[in-house]
Amino acid sequence: MCYSPGSSTKKSRDRVKANRAATVRERATITGGPCLRPALRIQATWPWAEDALYCEDSGFLQCDLSSGAILMSEPTEHSAADGTSHAETTDSPRYAKPKVMLIDLDDDCLTAVKEAGFNAVAGTFGAPILTNGPSGWQNVPPEPLPTNHTEQEVVVVDLTAPASEAHHVPPLAGDGIFVKSWTRSSDQRPINMLLCRVAFNRILACGGVFVVFAAPREKLEYRNGRVQAGRESVDTRRLWADTWSFLSLFESMDLGIRRDTGEEMKLYNVADHALRPLSGLLTSGQFTTTFRWPAYRNNEITPIIANKYDQCVGLLLEGEKHAGAVLVLPQLSNRAGLLVRLLQEYLPHLRPGLFPDFVGQRWAEQPEYELQPVLELQEKKRKTIRKAEEQINQLDAEIQDHRSQSGYLHSILTDTGRKLELAVITSLEIFFAKVIDADAETDGNPQEDLRIEDGSQMIVVEIKGLAGQPTESDAIQVLKYSSRRMREHKGADVRGLVIVNHQRQIPPLDRDNENAFTAQQVTDAEQNAYTLVTTWDLFRLIRGMQDHGWPARVIRDLMICSGRMPAIPSHYEPVGKVARFWPEAKVVSIDVEGAPVAVGDRLAYACPSCFLEEEIKSMEIDNGPVELASSGQRAGIETVFDKSQLRKGTLVYHVLPTPADPSAEATD
Repeated sequence: MCYSPGSSTKKSRDRVKANRAATVRERATITGGPCLRPALRIQATWPWAEDALYCEDSGFLQCDLSSGAILMSEPTEHSAADGTSHAETTDSPRYAKPKVMLIDLDDDCLTAVKEAGFNAVAGTFGAPILTNGPSGWQNVPPEPLPTNHTEQEVVVVDLTAPASEAHHVPPLAGDGIFVKSWTRSSDQRPINMLLCRVAFNRILACGGVFVVFAAPREKLEYRNGRVQAGRESVDTRRLWADTWSFLSLFESMDLGIRRDTGEEMKLYNVADHALRPLSGLLTSGQFTTTFRWPAYRNNEITPIIANKYDQCVGLLLEGEKHAGAVLVLPQLSNRAGLLVRLLQEYLPHLRPGLFPDFVGQRWAEQPEYELQPVLELQEKKRKTIRKAEEQINQLDAEIQDHRSQSGYLHSILTDTGRKLELAVITSLEIFFAKVIDADAETDGNPQEDLRIEDGSQMIVVEIKGLAGQPTESDAIQVLKYSSRRMREHKGADVRGLVIVNHQRQIPPLDRDNENAFTAQQVTDAEQNAYTLVTTWDLFRLIRGMQDHGWPARVIRDLMICSGRMPAIPSHYEPVGKVARFWPEAKVVSIDVEGAPVAVGDRLAYACPSCFLEEEIKSMEIDNGPVELASSGQRAGIETVFDKSQLRKGTLVYHVLPTPADPSAEATD
């Protein structure tokens, strides 16, 4: 495998010292290429900026690409479609700096960047090659970059593999590099990326910028070989490379590059205004990789783009002030326009030293020349941002605290088994003074899950967490335990309560809540005096109690009914249904079907996930103000809620006054 110097073994470190002390290298035995010259030692500002590679078996491998050594033939100039080479320039660029190289991007990107006045060239790492040879070890033909790739200052790389091309590999004499393949294909990109690492590390360490359009990491094994008389001889010395090998930092930093795909993206960090133009480009394109969040707990790595699940799909890696930077982006569309905007707007802000022409036009914005009022406003802006971040952190802590305190409410909707039982215990303790965990006191004999002792009354509770709907045995099992308790406590009032978390693997609003129990199960419960309740109904009632301060009695009363427990608190009196909503006037019309309502009364709306309450401030019938609306009339009522909350058909209730509940207060 290939290692960076920071992760080598002690044996490899000794080899480093011995080889770096030498001024003349022996001929490269791994490739049979020209003599290796000592590579320039970079005084790096980042620990990963190194000028050496390591091979697992052959030890120290020093690459000096300026001489064309190691796995690459002498670099040649790439010819364009019109026969001209990259070295031939007919028009001088408007901006001599920075030098820009586009690797494996479309021709329209190069055209757009050049038309914007930048000094740009194109290059390639090669492409996967379909060979005519058998599966196994395939020869890797070299694909050199332009001769001046070592002097570039902004390098843009698309890691998406170019289309594979059929390639006839003739018998070769001499030494070569082979890649392990089982599909009659070879890929020269990883090894060519590895060969460019020394030069690219130097560019980055000296302040250069890399823009990378991310793609999944593909790792391949390469070996030194020799072809003589049409027969390949591959030795055992191994060299590993992957499609992110062109910079050492991608190995030394634990980025957790993972394969994933999607299209929904958003900016994660917009504090830097220069990044905001990216937001308009996130609506098209896709991401094919994600990056691990724990790696970003340092000052060098900043996540900038996230998917809908807040997983990082784009990030910025920065070194010290004068070191380079790497901007990793998903596979965005309209790259030609994106690159021009990056070169004109964002990168000059990120690394102004690379853009002398652009910085020269904005020298007055530098702190040394900026106006004092502007500096004061900028400092005020920074303080505002810091204060906002502190407030956000405080709110996040409060949110986490509330979730910890009320986590049982989510647990009754998601869990099964013992976790569900413990969450239900916490829920029932809101309403009853004595809830006994029967499973905790079992002596090995099966019995009910919980037992509620409420004065002279005992409630035997069975709890089920199910992937589907409850069966007949699930619904009637409580009868066995309630009968046993009646025999043990002769004359005691013993009832059964079945609590079911049905279809627990899907969101509650998508469950079949209305038909959670069959008609026969409800009839059996009515005839045998036990109660059926879903955890979703229990969740809505507890949430309503927390939101509106209901006394515990209005829910406790529901749990001693026979049959399916009503999902409406006992102090709600039916009024009618929502007929229509006028958003402009903020008025809801109600078809009054039950008790009359009057101005000053308190109404409640039974929404799908919660209960809403408000006092009637004003009311009209047929566009005329009234104080009272009776059954059969349609009344328009001014409301503080919106159309998405008060949909047509929403049930409306009159909130009756409730006396104090001392027993409930004692249990709270």
